[in-house]
Amino acid sequence: MEKISCFILFFTNHIQLNCLIWLTCIITFSYSSHAQKLCIIDNIHGLESSKDPKCHATANRLENFMYGTPLDDATRETKVELQKKLILYIWNLATKKSNELKSDTITEDILAEIINPLCDFGSLKTGDFYFVLGENVLTIAKNDLRQYTSVAYSLRAMLSVEQDFLFNPNWNLTPLSYEATSKIKLFVDMATLASLKLSDQYARQENARFLTPSYFKRAWDLIFKKSQQKEFIKSQYPKINATSEAKNDYTTIKQIINQKIASYNNYNEISLPILLRNIQVYFARHRWPSDTEASDKLKSYLIESLVFLSSDIIKRADIYADETSDLYIRANHLNQAANEYLPISINQFEDVTYFPKLEEKLTIESYDLDAFRDSGLHWKILEYALTNLDPQTISELDPFAAEILVETVAQWALIVLRITGNFAIQNGNEVINVSDMEMAFQYIQDLIYKHEKVISEQTNEIDKIASVNSEGTIDEKIFYDKTEEIGIDFYHKSSDWLSRLIRSYVVKENEIEKVIRMAIPPAFGGSGVGAEDINNDGFPDLLLTGGMGNKLYLNDKNGGFKEITETAGINIWYDDIKSYAEIRQCIIVDFNNDGWQDLFFTLVNDTHQLFKNIDGQHFDNVTAQSNFGGKGKVGGPATALDFDNDGLLDIYIGYFGNYINGELPTLDRNNQNGSRNVLFRNKGEFTFEEVSHISDNESDNGWTQALVHLDINQDGYQDLVIGNDFGINAYYINNQDGTFSNRSKDLNTNKPSYTMSIGSADLNKDLLPDLYISNIVVMEKDEKYVSPTGETKMNFDPKKMQNIRTVEANDLFISNKTNNDLPSFSLSQNVGRGYSSTGWSWDADFFDFDNDGDDDLYCLNGMNDFRVYGSENPFYNSPDGSSLNVIYAQSNKEKNVFFVNDGGMLKEQSSIIGGDLNSNSRSAAYFDLENDGDLDIIINNYHDQAVFLKNESKSENNWIAIKLIGSPDDNINLDAIGTSLIVTGSEGFQNWREIHSTTGYLSVHPKEQHFGVGKLKNVDLKIKWSNGKEETFENLDVNNRYEIVYGGNPKIK
Repeated sequence: MEKISCFILFFTNHIQLNCLIWLTCIITFSYSSHAQKLCIIDNIHGLESSKDPKCHATANRLENFMYGTPLDDATRETKVELQKKLILYIWNLATKKSNELKSDTITEDILAEIINPLCDFGSLKTGDFYFVLGENVLTIAKNDLRQYTSVAYSLRAMLSVEQDFLFNPNWNLTPLSYEATSKIKLFVDMATLASLKLSDQYARQENARFLTPSYFKRAWDLIFKKSQQKEFIKSQYPKINATSEAKNDYTTIKQIINQKIASYNNYNEISLPILLRNIQVYFARHRWPSDTEASDKLKSYLIESLVFLSSDIIKRADIYADETSDLYIRANHLNQAANEYLPISINQFEDVTYFPKLEEKLTIESYDLDAFRDSGLHWKILEYALTNLDPQTISELDPFAAEILVETVAQWALIVLRITGNFAIQNGNEVINVSDMEMAFQYIQDLIYKHEKVISEQTNEIDKIASVNSEGTIDEKIFYDKTEEIGIDFYHKSSDWLSRLIRSYVVKENEIEKVIRMAIPPAFGGSGVGAEDINNDGFPDLLLTGGMGNKLYLNDKNGGFKEITETAGINIWYDDIKSYAEIRQCIIVDFNNDGWQDLFFTLVNDTHQLFKNIDGQHFDNVTAQSNFGGKGKVGGPATALDFDNDGLLDIYIGYFGNYINGELPTLDRNNQNGSRNVLFRNKGEFTFEEVSHISDNESDNGWTQALVHLDINQDGYQDLVIGNDFGINAYYINNQDGTFSNRSKDLNTNKPSYTMSIGSADLNKDLLPDLYISNIVVMEKDEKYVSPTGETKMNFDPKKMQNIRTVEANDLFISNKTNNDLPSFSLSQNVGRGYSSTGWSWDADFFDFDNDGDDDLYCLNGMNDFRVYGSENPFYNSPDGSSLNVIYAQSNKEKNVFFVNDGGMLKEQSSIIGGDLNSNSRSAAYFDLENDGDLDIIINNYHDQAVFLKNESKSENNWIAIKLIGSPDDNINLDAIGTSLIVTGSEGFQNWREIHSTTGYLSVHPKEQHFGVGKLKNVDLKIKWSNGKEETFENLDVNNRYEIVYGGNPKIK
C-alpha cells in the first residue's frame, strides 16, 4: 500500500503533468487504417461500431448470464488460455496450407478442412447448433450464440495471439483475411459457449456458486476428446517470456485505443455537452464551474490525477508480470494491481459498491458507469498514461488487461466525482472546486486503509441453518398430481379488458411531435390462492382467483371439494365491457371478529372488494362502506395485520406501478415512480380509513410485487416488508405510535431487487424470522440505452423482450441477534442449486412437508413468456390497428424447485419427491386436505390449469396442529394474527411460528399452525399473544389438532 500512498501524495500536492486538451479530444478521433494495422483490430472495429462496444464489466455480465453460473477471474484466464491454444493451432495449420497454395493470406476456404475435424459439431434445421459428446448431444440455441458472438471475446484472444506473434521471431504466421478471422471467431465462440453450458451443469451438480478453472477445462476437454486432430490435444501454447531482445513500442495497445475510441464515437455519438451534463447532474450531483478558468483547472486536475493513477497501476501490474517472467501484462497481473488500489464488489446489475465492508460504503449504479464509458474517455486516459511510460522498461498490456485497466479508470472517475460533489455540498460551495476534489482523493485514501484493516479483522458471518437429525436421503416420490380426483377445475386467465389493453399498448416518445411506440407493460403477475376454513366445519376450503372469475371450493370432508362460487356471489363482472375484473390478491380473515372468515380482493383499475361472510356459503359485498379506492391504479399484493394492536385487522395495499396510465419503470435501482402504497385502519363494521403511516414517504412509491407482515424485532408490534420489483425492498419497522420507519439499511437488506415473493421461517432457531426473497436479475442484451441515467425509462420493446436473459438471484437472509433494537441479516449460501435453476421465481415459502421438525422450501417458477402473444395466438395490434406477427419470449414453462432441509442445507430434491411441476406457476397454499397430518399443495398457475399436489409421504414422523382464537376485548383479533408460537421438546427440539394473514406471492395459508415434531411423543407449547401476554402449556400429546382460546386450556378438535 506504500506505493498508493505515494500516488495520493503526489497529485494532491502538485501535479506536473502537461495534459493536453481535455474533453474535446474525445470526439475528434477517427479510426484510420495503416500498413501495420492488425487485421483482428479491424474485425473488432467492424463488430463494435455496429453493436455496443461492450466494456469489460458488461462482457463479463453477459458471460455470467448465459447459463446462470458466474465465472471467477481464474476461470476467465483459463478460458483465454484454452482459446489461444485453439486459435494458434488452427492458425499454424492454416499457415502451412496457405504456404502450400502459395497464398499470402489465409482465406475462409482454407479453414474448413482444419476446423471440421477438431470436434463433432454441426447445425440443426432450427438454426441451433450441436456438439456430439460420446453418446450425448449438447445443443446450443441460435439466440445464445447470436448474443454471445456480439461481444469480441474470441477476437481479443486472437489479438493476444497476434500480439505474441509480433515479438516471437520463431512464429511464421500468415495473415488472416477478414473472413477467415470471422470464421475462426465463430468456431471459438461455439466451443466456448458449449464449454460454458457444460461447466454450468458441473457446477450445479456439485452445488458450486462459481465456475472454476477445473469445471471449464473438464468441459473443454470433453468437447475435443474425440477430435480427429490428435496433435491438437497434445499441443501446448508456448510461454512468451520477457527477453532483453524483445522490442516493445506499445504498437498493439495504441491501435486498440484508436479502435475503441472510434467505435464508441460511431456507436454512441456522445457530444461534449451531454457528457458535461452527466458529470454535473448524475456523477458529481453538484454544479460544475461555468467560469472557464476554474473549469479548465478542475478538468486538468481530474484528468491528470486519473492519468497518473493509470500509469501507477500499470507499473504495479508490470512488477507482477516480471515475477512470472511474462513479456506482457496479462489480466491476472492487472486484476491484482487494480484490487490493491480500490476495494470494490460488483453485483449482478453491474453496480459497483466501493469499500463494501465499511459503513461508509457507496454504490455507483451501472447506468452511471455506462454513461461515463459511452464517451470513450477512459480509453483516452489510457492513451495519455502511455505517454508517461517507457516501453523499454514497462511491459505492454495485452488486450484483456487493457479492458480491465480502463474499467478501473471509469470506476475511479465516478467515485472521485461523486465524493467531490458531496464535499462541495458539505463545504457550502456553489460549484465544485479543486479543493473539494483534493479532499475527495484523501478521503478515498483513508477509506482504502480502513477497509484493509476491517478485512483483516473480519470473522465469518453467522448464516447457518439448523436441521434436525436426518434419517437419510429422501428416495421416494412424495407429491402426486390429484387435481382431477379432488374436483378442482380452475383455469387462470387474465381478464378480457387487460388482455385487450396489452395488445394495443403504446407509450409516448415525444409529446410535442406526438411520437408513440409499441411496448409491453409488465402485466404478467397472475393471481392468488387461499386455503382456510370458510364454513367453520374444521376442514380447509380453497379460493382461487383470476381474471376470468374466482372459484370458491368447500371441503367435502371426504378428500374432495365442492364448488359454491355462484352461491357465494364473489365475482365481479363488468357488463358494459363484457369482462370480469382483474383480481390479484385474496385475503381470508375475520375483519369484524364475528367468527366467520371474510374475503378481500385487490383489483387492477377498480375499487378493491370486500365481502362479509354470512354463514359460510353466502357473502354480502360491503365494498361501498369500506373506502378502499383503487380505480386508475394497478392493485397488487395486500395483507391484513393489526398494526396498532387494537384487536381489529387493518389492511395494507401495495401498488405495482401504474402501467395502465402509461407509466413504466426507469433504470433507477430504486424506482419510486409507482403509485403510493396505502394503509387502512379498521374502524369496525367493515369501515376503513386511510392513515398516514410512513415516516419517510419518499420511499413508499415503488413497484410493489409482494408484501408480508411479521414482527422482525419481536417487540410485540407487526412490521412490514415491502417487496419491490425494479427497486429496493423496504423494511418498515413499527414505531408503536401508528407510524413505520424504513430500516432496511440498518438490517443490511437494502440491495437492489426484482422481488417476486417474501417467505419467512426461523431456520437458525434464534426465535427471529429469517427471510427468503425470490428475485430475478434481467439482462436486456439487445436493448440500447445511450448515456443512460436513473431517469431513463425502460423500453419494454416487444421485439427485444423476446431475448431477455434472466438468472437466479434469490436471497436467503438469516437473522443475527444484536445488542441493538434490531437484528441484522446475513446472506446465506446454504441453499443448494442442483440441475434445476430457480429461474424466474414467484411464490416461495416454507413448510415442513415430512414432519421431521425443520422447515423445507418450495419455490415456484414460471417465466414471463407472454404466451398470449406467442405461437398459439401470434398477433399484436399496432397503433394504426393493423395486425403484426411478433414472437415473444417463450420458456416452454419452468419446473418448480423443492428444497429439503437436511444437514444444515436447503438441498434441491425436486424431481425425487415430485415437486418439479413443469408449469408457469405463480401462487401456492399449503394445507392439510384430510386433516391427516401432512400438508398438501394447491398451485394457481398463470394462464393455465390449477394443480393440486397430494402429499403421500410414508414417513412415520409425528405432528401437532394449533388453532388459536383471540380476544378482541383484550386487543387480540379473533384470528390471533400477529401471535407467535414456540413448540419445544426433548433433546433441544424447538420450532417457532408466527400467524400471518398472507405470505409469499399472493398466497394465503391456513392460520392453524402445523408443526412437524419428528419422533417426539409429546411437546410443550409457549404462546406469545399479540397483546404481549404469554401462556405456556406442557406435555401436549402429538398427532392431534388443538384449539386454544385466549385465557383457556387446549382442547382437542
